[in-house]
Amino acid sequence: MKVFGFLLFILYTIIAPFIQFLFYLAIFLSPRARRFHELRLRADIEIKTLEVPNNNLYWLHGASVGELDQAKALAREIKRREKNCLLLLTWVSDSVTERNLIDSPCDYHYPLPLDGPFSYNLILRTFRPKKLILFAWDTWAWLIRSAKSSNCQVYLVCATLGDTSSRNKGVLSYFTKLIFSWLDGVYPAHSILEKDFLSILSSKQKSLMKTLGDTRFDAVVQRIQNTKPNLHFQDWATKNRKFHEGKLNLVFASTYPNSELGIIEWLSTTRLKGRISLWIFPHKIKKERLDTIQERVQSSAWSLSKFSENKPESEIQLMDELGLLAYAYQHANLVYVGGGFQHRIHNVIEPAYFGNPIFTGRKIENSSEALVLESLHGLFRYLSMMELLLDLELKIVNQFDFSEIRLRNKNFVLANTGASQRIYEEIWKHPKV
Repeated sequence: MKVFGFLLFILYTIIAPFIQFLFYLAIFLSPRARRFHELRLRADIEIKTLEVPNNNLYWLHGASVGELDQAKALAREIKRREKNCLLLLTWVSDSVTERNLIDSPCDYHYPLPLDGPFSYNLILRTFRPKKLILFAWDTWAWLIRSAKSSNCQVYLVCATLGDTSSRNKGVLSYFTKLIFSWLDGVYPAHSILEKDFLSILSSKQKSLMKTLGDTRFDAVVQRIQNTKPNLHFQDWATKNRKFHEGKLNLVFASTYPNSELGIIEWLSTTRLKGRISLWIFPHKIKKERLDTIQERVQSSAWSLSKFSENKPESEIQLMDELGLLAYAYQHANLVYVGGGFQHRIHNVIEPAYFGNPIFTGRKIENSSEALVLESLHGLFRYLSMMELLLDLELKIVNQFDFSEIRLRNKNFVLANTGASQRIYEEIWKHPKV
């Protein structure tokens, strides 16, 4: 079976240049692809000018913003233990911006090249990393193969692999098994995910698997406890809650257009007017999209304003400023977290930290924390947005008691901190300090 996996790897290697060629064609047609390429071109130019000291250097890689939060939490622990080490942080998604790197303790920050047999030569030659730490699920075949060929140990931490993942099914499972056979350690984010990894790890590798937790818990708790939102938001939130005293505040986080349409449709029929207020945080803030939401709601009996308009008395607040969502949860009574009706649910640790009951769509398999929260009855998932909203309304009308859920969700987050320390001690085999 390993031979079959290797044949798939050869096929992947043959196809990779063709995929890169198609990407280069897309540069001429897509501004997004062009920006993706330009960021990597600038990174290559900058890396070629670097003179990296001979200090121990470790490479941390995460796919997108959420995984970078995980990486930054571990990076702080590494820097605490090894003050003179150097850290390289890479990512794939174009949703990562300079703003996401402001609080990074890493020394070097670059987007990851497109995967291929020669893609990582420059990085490996320049930085000479001793360890490559991959977060969650981003296991590019040639990234791992190239690192191993350069005598760099490779670990997958905060690992997630949902039972619905295509990588664990059919022909692709053989390719996945081959890639995982190159890893020096696999550390699931939660014990609930162990069964998914056991099915693809060899007997020898199963001894290298250990559930060490998710560093995102550390990142979330540290950020919430050590930072505060800007004074304008604090003042605005106080006024908003005073205007709507006695009402339940519903926070809709990371909403997508289809979900927003569902909310607008629901507002025209709900019996909860006068009993609730809403804060809506769109997944992406675009003026045209915000204006469309505002126009459609204004035709109803509900009052709506954008956060930037500074009208806290409105029943519905359309949040058009970044960086506020994590702090909004402390003012919420019930929370909808987006992504569950699209590709994968967004961050549920932040609302859970404040004890919020969470409502979402069905696609939560890639989030171990969401799966555990569901098992604790602290998260409710639905097949459609309208089903979700109608059940949410029913729970409010029937005065559903959420008090035990609030306590369980809060305790779940606090009980799962400390993963950064556990991962460091396992990989670096250092005693506690």
